[in-house]
Amino acid sequence: MVGLRPAAQKDRFLVLSNQGDLEARNVVIATGPYQRPQIPRLSAGLPHDLLQLHASEYRNPAALPAGAVLVVGSGASGCQIADELLEAGRHVYLSVARHHRVPRRYRGWDVFWWLLALGRLDATVDDSPETLRTIRLLYTGVHGGYDIDFRGSAAKGMTLLGHVSDARDGRLALVPDLEESLRTGDQAFEEFLRAADEYASRSGTDDPAPLIDSRPAPVTGRMDTNREIDVRAAGIRSVIWATGYSLDFGWVELPVFDARGEPIQRRGVTAARGIYFLGLKRQYKLKSSFLFGVGEDAAYLAECIEVGNCERERP
Repeated sequence: MVGLRPAAQKDRFLVLSNQGDLEARNVVIATGPYQRPQIPRLSAGLPHDLLQLHASEYRNPAALPAGAVLVVGSGASGCQIADELLEAGRHVYLSVARHHRVPRRYRGWDVFWWLLALGRLDATVDDSPETLRTIRLLYTGVHGGYDIDFRGSAAKGMTLLGHVSDARDGRLALVPDLEESLRTGDQAFEEFLRAADEYASRSGTDDPAPLIDSRPAPVTGRMDTNREIDVRAAGIRSVIWATGYSLDFGWVELPVFDARGEPIQRRGVTAARGIYFLGLKRQYKLKSSFLFGVGEDAAYLAECIEVGNCERERP
């Protein structure tokens, strides 16, 4: 797709593509929330001879130059890349941000079974912001799959850092929040286990032998609490930015965005009659951008368009 703009005929739209143009009364923009790899501007403050990649460009440890590697971002991609690099024998620095972690499996059930059973993924934009907080699934599928624990990684030789706030003259400024971030993750982990245990007891799905010890491991590994790090002195030769993605709707020539380029919508319905969005993060529910959650929003929009009852949702 190359573009989307109003057609000559009122209340119709022109979809421009390299396979030909289409005209339609209704257009659902379902390109998802992960479009443009996002690297912070502060990356310009690092040495020019340093290899810098977004997580989407990373392939394997052998593709990186010799030397230590800094991974910035402690979500699923960041922790998996850091874990692989550590196993390959690389010295790894991992910048850890605040997070809410949960186990991949508990009492024999997958985490998504639990999140659905507990109603976490059905939290809507009308609920409190706390219910829509990001849950980070810190696990890997390597060797049959296992949870990644930052403290365990530190005990194996990975150096944990606070989150990066600036870069200048080859030095990274770090926020001294590492302990707080780890503690927040531990608290979320234990809260999840308590909620799961209570649900299991109420629903009769109780397993008398939970397999997870929720107590955080002792801090015995490499925890760097300094406020800055000199990348050259640390031997860092590569930086992997596991810093997510931003939206890219530059091809949509319609007044349906705010100043930040975010779609102005309610349950996918915009102020422009005939223009809808699908698959955005937190479009309506926490699961709106998940493959198993997008169908619910799709069914709502299909009915909305067919019956013509979208007016109540227009921003």
